[in-house]
Amino acid sequence: LLLLVGLVLASRSVGVAALSLDRAAVAADADADAAAALESLATLQVGSFEGEADAVRGGLAQAGWLLDAPAEVPATESLTRLWASLPGSGATSKHRLELFSIASSPVGALDVLSSDPTVAAASTRIGAPSNDIFDSPRTPFPVDITYTCRRAGSVRLAARFHGRLRRMSTSASKVELWINKHCSARVREGLSVGTSAEALADVVRDGVSLWSTDTAIRRVLPASVSHLQLFFTLGVGQSASQHMDTPRVVITRLDRNLKGGSHDASQPRFWKRRLHAVVEMETQLRRSGDWGLAHSARDSNDVLTVRVGGGLGRGGLLEAASTWPPSVSAASALNVSLECINPGVALVEIELAPYPAYQPYRPVVVSFIKHCGTVVSGGFDIATRSLAPSAAAAAAAAAGALVQTADADLIRDGGLVGHLPGVGAETSALTLHWRSWHDGLGAPSASTIHCAGPANVSVSLLETAGSEAEASMVYGQQVVHFECHSPGAARCTLRLAWDALRRGPEIQFRKRCGGVRHDVDIASNLKAHPVVLLQGQVDPSWSATPSAELAAGLDSASFTVLRHSAGDRIRLATPSITISDQHVLRAHIEGPLASGGVVDSATGGAELQVVTECIGSGTSHIQVAVPFAEAGLFKPLSFAFTKTCAMSRLKEEQHHVAFLALGFLMLGGALVTATRLCGGGEGGRKRTISASIASRLRPDEELS
Repeated sequence: LLLLVGLVLASRSVGVAALSLDRAAVAADADADAAAALESLATLQVGSFEGEADAVRGGLAQAGWLLDAPAEVPATESLTRLWASLPGSGATSKHRLELFSIASSPVGALDVLSSDPTVAAASTRIGAPSNDIFDSPRTPFPVDITYTCRRAGSVRLAARFHGRLRRMSTSASKVELWINKHCSARVREGLSVGTSAEALADVVRDGVSLWSTDTAIRRVLPASVSHLQLFFTLGVGQSASQHMDTPRVVITRLDRNLKGGSHDASQPRFWKRRLHAVVEMETQLRRSGDWGLAHSARDSNDVLTVRVGGGLGRGGLLEAASTWPPSVSAASALNVSLECINPGVALVEIELAPYPAYQPYRPVVVSFIKHCGTVVSGGFDIATRSLAPSAAAAAAAAAGALVQTADADLIRDGGLVGHLPGVGAETSALTLHWRSWHDGLGAPSASTIHCAGPANVSVSLLETAGSEAEASMVYGQQVVHFECHSPGAARCTLRLAWDALRRGPEIQFRKRCGGVRHDVDIASNLKAHPVVLLQGQVDPSWSATPSAELAAGLDSASFTVLRHSAGDRIRLATPSITISDQHVLRAHIEGPLASGGVVDSATGGAELQVVTECIGSGTSHIQVAVPFAEAGLFKPLSFAFTKTCAMSRLKEEQHHVAFLALGFLMLGGALVTATRLCGGGEGGRKRTISASIASRLRPDEELS
């Protein structure tokens, strides 16, 4: 009985498991069928209204949405809403989401391609059903196509529905709808912009700019103006309000590339050349239907920063006026803040665009010129030599006598008249002399300098206060200090300035670092060859193949290191000696420069002495290298000479015996030290070894 009951229960369990497997297989088959339907889009329906299929029916595009006969979207329409569904596919809400979710594939289940993105482009958004419930395959999904117009014109767009497998290229896996989008450049009548409540249309009138770029030369805002407020109005009788987009600003510097910041840069006639180029470019854009600003800045701007704020600083809604003149408010104002950061002249253009642009109204651009700071155009001189009068000349001028002043060789009355020669590697300071007679100008205390190039060089300005030698003249110096860190050359620019917004011209020059120092001379006490180095260059007689020779009767040679001319102190490191044949002689250096030192005289100098000692017969080269304290920056001072030694055989043997004795003494000392260190039993063994060595020595090898 128990066996029978067990068999019955087991058969029932097997039946239940088989039924579950059958149901799972059926569900999997249904999912596979639904997925296949999704991939083929054979049942896709798309309509202009919810529940309709006038765009796509049964996976096929309908008339009015075909390539030959596309749907026409006017300039007044910025968004097209379609409704898509998959009736009869048996698709679950999971599969439907895979089809219509943009995250379902890298591009998305629906994308839009433009034949000319410079005219217009589009983006898509898949929404939820109107009831937000994915309960039926027939429930339509909203599909929004939003257009962005960039200029006036027409463009062909292709809206493509893709199945779940984007790699499939068959017509059944992709459905295309063709759209012809129009963008217009209509003027927004009634739109006006003014600078005050009394002048509501002096900037823009009926959608047309009165502050155009070609007339910007008439509107120059001086350095004292840092704020501008614009008021927007929409005229009486307008049927609707107007959305305004966020204003865009483009700044173009007009005084760049003019000669050294000369006074010509501050004159309007010299701005016109650059302004004309901007006008020509914008004229070409207008002909192609683009009434806005270029989508990128035309020039690097370091003159000023422009910020917009106020009620329309980020765009907003502009309501039509009910009466005229309307009352202005902060809500319809645009605040323009102008912050100068450097002296200069720049064109400022602000794009005011109805939103969305070109659907159907075009943007309007207002332009003006902003002048930041002042360029000091005269009243000062710069020279490489002193401009201050002598005491006698100053006394004569104070007495009313006419005294001729020194001419400036770099800048004269604010204009460049000369060039600064290159600064050598051995020069660490440069002094420029200035003279000012302009009222309130004084010393150029805000001047700046920078260097760039292969050489790594630090540069700084050391200001020397000016002195008033005459009632109307102020004199002074500008000291430039250099510190080289690596060899090479650098291009330096000194910009004269009196304060943050008063600047003068630039002085450019070249600074060399490292290499051969040309401010060093070396003299010797050898009458036949007195000049060793001249301006850093070695004399051929002291070169690597020298002809200078230290006579046999002389054991030393003296060398004097001098500055070639007045200048910086020369700092030297410890010199070194190289001997070509060490069996012939020994040598070392003595004197004040034996361990390095400083040379600060062009007449007395500092001395080093090479002392030699012959230890054999023959000729040897002696190479002397004197490095500079700036390691790795300058090439060492190097020279060579020869020394001939002639020794008798007896003296040579005495030297050899002395060397042998020294060697045995060192060996014996080492053995004694080892014996003391070992100690105990080890000591007896060491003594035995030493006695054994001593017994093997011949009598003639013993030392006296």
